[in-house]
Amino acid sequence: REVAPGTVGLTVEASGPIASNANLVLWAGSLRFATPPQPGRYRLLITEREYLSADYVNVVPQRTGRMIEQPSRLVYAEIVPLDAALLETPNVTANRTTV
Repeated sequence: REVAPGTVGLTVEASGPIASNANLVLWAGSLRFATPPQPGRYRLLITEREYLSADYVNVVPQRTGRMIEQPSRLVYAEIVPLDAALLETPNVTANRTTV
């Protein structure tokens, strides 16, 4: 089940092929909750899909209309519980290392 609008914001920091190999894709981002959530209340679903060559598209109903998707299949999925260890502010001091 998705969270209610305004509960969490997503910032995409990187998305696309990596410089050293155009066949590999990197995605990085961060989530910011509007109010601190209770540990264990939410889970993060991470999926990877492989897109298929096809002569059709999938039309998916959305709250604000519809979305057209290229056919794909799920190749990886992981559910990460957002527990206290992930939600607490890290107790780490920033340092620099000079080599």
